[in-house]
Amino acid sequence: MDFSIIIPTVGRPELDACLDAVEVGCQSLREQGGAVEVIVAHDRFSDENERRIVQRHPEVKVIVGPQKGPAANRNAGAAKASGRWLVFTDDDCLPAPDWLAALAQIVAADQADVIEGKTVCRTGLPGPQWHSPLNETGGFLWSCNFAVRRDLFCAIGGFDERFPFAHMEDADLKKRLEALGAQLVFAPGVVVDHPPRRLPGPLTLARHHESELLFNRIHFQHPCPMNVLFRLAKTRSKVLMERGSCAEKTMFALSIFLELLCTAALCPLWLSRLSREVKLWTAEMAVCRFHGSGDDFRRGCCS
Repeated sequence: MDFSIIIPTVGRPELDACLDAVEVGCQSLREQGGAVEVIVAHDRFSDENERRIVQRHPEVKVIVGPQKGPAANRNAGAAKASGRWLVFTDDDCLPAPDWLAALAQIVAADQADVIEGKTVCRTGLPGPQWHSPLNETGGFLWSCNFAVRRDLFCAIGGFDERFPFAHMEDADLKKRLEALGAQLVFAPGVVVDHPPRRLPGPLTLARHHESELLFNRIHFQHPCPMNVLFRLAKTRSKVLMERGSCAEKTMFALSIFLELLCTAALCPLWLSRLSREVKLWTAEMAVCRFHGSGDDFRRGCCS
């Protein structure tokens, strides 16, 4: 098996369109002699949803995730994979028809351990309260469009499941891969369209910023709340100035204020928890894992 495509989902209706797009790329690759499997790891499927997916896409392997967030869900899919390369995208994305073929060309050149694809938003963002994880020039290992050698992914223990939200878990993975000296390559021909998604409410967004403190605590041992608040204000203000009508900007400004307020209020709780539970991650720990120190995920993934 050459590729295992892993799609985590919480049952979004966009999954059907994603699987349709993925199947086009799979069929093209199979016609060229490549081998590929598709794994959907779900956290909130009903029995009816699972039956519908299996009936419409009988080639897809559907597994039940651990319901611990997207990082854990991706790991669950990876643990069932058999491909030499793990390819990740999200359930609301639309890979281009030649997505897999472009990946296969880079893999054949044997000059990459990790392939970072190009992520675009073809329709554009309709207003400031919409977002899409763009990566048009490289530098971001977004989990919606990348591939990694399976043995390397297993060796570092996959995604860190301490990240409960879809935020910073891919940046953490990139940091650990770089520390191992993995060869990361940006591939502008490996294209995924990520349609715009409406931002969640201020409280939900605020809770996501715990991941930033966690990331800083793991890699730098400096989980400074002021840095998180400053970056949040800077990022949101930039979006506010770029697009949207006057009414949209007013509503978004109120949302920013509430998000900042909730984040500041929750930071003491997060810091207390981090000081008790989180250990500093080091490159030495990753090298130890890479050379055979056992961990449950690696045994499950690479057996």
